[in-house]
Amino acid sequence: MLRFPLPLPFTRPVAFSLAIALVQACLLVASGGTASAQFEIGAGSRSDGIRSGDGPREERGGIGRDIGTGIGIGIEIGRTIDQSASKPTDGRVSTKSKPNGPKRYGRKDDKKDDKKDGKTGKGDDKKDDKKKDPGQVAVVTSIDDCLMIIEYPPGQIAAPDGATNTDLKGSAAALKASLKGTSSEQTITKDNTINDALKKFTEGGKCCKRIQLFGHGYQDGSLTVPYPTSSDKESDKAYHLGGDGMSKKLGKDAFNDFTKGIKDALCKDPKSGKPAKDAEVRIHSCWSADNVKQDHPIAEELSKTGVTTWGYQGVAKFPYTAPEEDDSKREYSPPTPEGAGEYKKLDAVAEDKSTATEKK
Repeated sequence: MLRFPLPLPFTRPVAFSLAIALVQACLLVASGGTASAQFEIGAGSRSDGIRSGDGPREERGGIGRDIGTGIGIGIEIGRTIDQSASKPTDGRVSTKSKPNGPKRYGRKDDKKDDKKDGKTGKGDDKKDDKKKDPGQVAVVTSIDDCLMIIEYPPGQIAAPDGATNTDLKGSAAALKASLKGTSSEQTITKDNTINDALKKFTEGGKCCKRIQLFGHGYQDGSLTVPYPTSSDKESDKAYHLGGDGMSKKLGKDAFNDFTKGIKDALCKDPKSGKPAKDAEVRIHSCWSADNVKQDHPIAEELSKTGVTTWGYQGVAKFPYTAPEEDDSKREYSPPTPEGAGEYKKLDAVAEDKSTATEKK
């Protein structure tokens, strides 16, 4: 049986090869005419008895036209063949080439430059990055120590031998200097409450590993603050958190609001959403871990809500040393318990039980 060679696939390289062959054929025909014309022109200029004009003559302009026509025909045929090769025979629209559009150079994949937002191909990528995976845990920047120093208005602290605002700040600064890691500081005033300060600590997705609070404590175990904690502003208990004020609804509401602010600011366990194991609060004030009158010291009450809290059993000192001739040149030390008092850690417990453990 006779076998005939299979036809070449009609691809773009084949199309251009045919076009080039046609151009060469046209140039070859034109070249033959040009050589003949040149010979006869040369012969007409000779002085060997042959008269000029006896033989056929070709005009130079005609030769150029023939060559240009041949090239033009070859290019048009090649272009037609290329466009025909780009079109599928099954009626579909080809995506391999764009005969009427500009070519792109220097890119292996033209799809990389496709426009998504009318500007560049990177437009939608930024929007896609903002779409968070529902199971993704937000990254939180932790602050090792968030310090709050209470500044009292003149006359609020009646004890003449008690620590002044300067003493509280000086002792807090000494403690801060001894700490390792990052820290942030807020001054508590009548216009900047504890909860206000806690919100400022956590701005920008931050959290506090440890909260340290410096202030004056009362013998009922409460913490004295420079702003009213309830609507009963005329009562002395309105300026206290914890203590026997918790026997009334207003006192409980104020303490619950304080507790919520503390928990919101502390770093949390990503699974349980509760304060992390190493998160804790340290309240540097007198009788914050126990009291002599009632049973609601602020550190103990806070530990009952699930927050590990440190406090003082007895009086807290904010010590300093100074030369006898100039008391203003004070060098402060971190807070410390006075006498037989203790600085106690109250482990985080549930409901109405707390255990005082571990001395520091």
